[in-house]
Formats: sequence, C-alpha cells, structure tokens
Amino acid sequence: MRSMENLEYSTIVAELQTLIGKHFSNIQMPGEGKYRLRIGSTDILAELGKRLYITRYIEEPLEADQFAKKVKKELDNARLVSVEQKNNDRIVVFEFECGKDESGKKQILSLVFEMFAKGNVILVSGEDKTTIVAYREERWADREIKRNKIYSFPKSNIAVNINDARKTSPGKYIVVCLMKLPLGKIYVKELLARCGIDEKKPENELTEKESDELEREFKNITGTKGAFVFVKDGNIIDYGVCPLAIYADAIAEKRKTISESADDYYFKGKEPEIELKKSEKLQKLERRLAEQEKTLTETLAQEKELKETGDFIYGNYERIEQVLSKAKKIGIQNIESLEKEANGKLKITDKKKKEIEIEV
Repeated sequence: MRSMENLEYSTIVAELQTLIGKHFSNIQMPGEGKYRLRIGSTDILAELGKRLYITRYIEEPLEADQFAKKVKKELDNARLVSVEQKNNDRIVVFEFECGKDESGKKQILSLVFEMFAKGNVILVSGEDKTTIVAYREERWADREIKRNKIYSFPKSNIAVNINDARKTSPGKYIVVCLMKLPLGKIYVKELLARCGIDEKKPENELTEKESDELEREFKNITGTKGAFVFVKDGNIIDYGVCPLAIYADAIAEKRKTISESADDYYFKGKEPEIELKKSEKLQKLERRLAEQEKTLTETLAQEKELKETGDFIYGNYERIEQVLSKAKKIGIQNIESLEKEANGKLKITDKKKKEIEIEV
C-alpha cells in the first residue's frame, strides 16, 4: 500500500479542524510504528511515514510502548487548540493546551508527526521547543531529535508555484522540477497529464502557454477538496482528492471525506499489479531457496563422506603409521618384502614418485 502524498495531508488537516476545542483522552498502539489518538470521540490513526487520518476501524492494540505511555501522561485531558501542516510538507502538528503553570500562563505541548522517510513523532514543549519524548531519536548535520534538546523543523524546499519549481532544477525534466511542489508524485503526474506535457520534457523547452496552463491546473488541483476511491474488478486499488487520469479504466467512487477514502483503501483495498510483482519476486526467492537447499544437501553429504573417511583413517592410524615407518626404513627398492608381509594389502603404485597403496 502506498504512502500518503503532501496534497492529501493538506486535505486531512482541513478535515481535522473540526476537532479543535476537543480534549485528548487516549493513545494506543495497534502495531509497531502505528498510533491511534482519541480526541473527543474521534479516532485518528497514524502509521509513521505512511498515513494519518480519521479512522472508523478499531484494531486491537498492543501493549503501549514508552513513547505512548509518556504522551498519554503529558496530554491527559489536554485541549486541542490547533492542527496545521508545516510548510506544506508531510509534517502534521497537533497543538494542545495542558492547563496553566504556577504563574497562570497557559502550558502548550505540540505533538509533531514527521511523515516523510521512515517517519517519526515527537512531543515538544510549546514554550522552549524542547523535545520531551520522541518515537526515535535522530541526528542530521543541521538538526537533532533527542530528549531535552531543542526541536527544530526540517528546512523546507517546497516550491509555492510553477516558476519557483522550475528554478529548483534548471534544464532538468519537468517532472523533476514539479516534484518540488506541495503535491506528491501521483498529483504531479496528474498535473502533466491534464496539460498534455511529457514528463521528460526539459523545463527550459516549455512554451509560455504550457507554463501558464501548468500554473492554472496546479491551482485547480490544490483547490480540490474531493474524496474518491478507484475501483477495478470490484477491488479498491487507490484513492485520491480528485479523479486521476492513470485510473481512467477504473470506477471513481465518491466518499464524504479523504479520511473515509483512505480508510477504505488501507483496510479494504488491493493492488493487483503490486501483488503480481510481489508474487514474481516470491517465486524468484523460492527458486533461489531451492537451489540453496540442493547445494546444502550436497555439501552435507560430502561432509558426511569426508568425516567417515577421516574417522576410518584415524581408527587405522597406528597400523598405517607402522607400515609407512617400515617402508621408509627399507626403502622403496626393497618394498616388495613388505608387500609380501602385508599379504597383498600393500602394493607399489609408482616407484619413481615413491607412492604406495595400503588396503586396510
């Protein structure tokens, strides 16, 4: 299943505005890296690095980890005062009011979901921006996520319009430039499809008309507040905030909210093409495993044979040593006498190389 795009997080944040003024009551962990928040009577599911939205499906929770326990303690009955998407990026910030301190000043705590890469979630004090607890502690050249350290948001490289996006990668393919917009890959491809522009067209070869058309469609897509799931052969194969050209052969079914669309996709959806790729990969791995098992069987058989030979030689070592010692004393030229003594169990195989064969 795919991860949510920038534009979808923007739409989700708009839906979450209805929760402002309601109180945090619980946090549970349905799986590793997955958290379910209860604000008022609404459940919000967040799978780090992948998805965040209002859910109708309640999964059986695991035992809470230390992060969830700390958040539950710090945000108990806190009132939600704002939800925002930071810098149009895949970062969602929940800001809570947690009563007042001794001086009567409101205490603010922020729960920051960084939904890019592997994802992370950090509880930050509102006054000094100190990290109280994080799902994972991380460090980069320009910032650090660690308990008791000042938290800072990652630097934004999001472009606000088509011209700014083009300036980020002069002369490169237009699709590369447009990836800097607050859309995500799926919607960048939709933008180009609507304008009839090839993804690999260099940005410096765009006509003024094409550039204006891209800007117009960019505004149309970002202004969309729709919610759809795409159904093919009876299966939900994807979702989106608008009909998508890549699913022209699928049925676009409307939903009330993008949260509902995402919920249906992640809990009911199937991706036939991806499943096929997985199946082919699995078959390749199974063939490789069969070859490895065959090699292992042959190696073990060879090991057994060598061990038996070694054990046999060790069991007859003294006898062989005696024969070899006598052979060395009398020399290869007189070995025949030793051969008779051995009753035919010793014979010369190569006099020049001084090789003999002993039957034991």
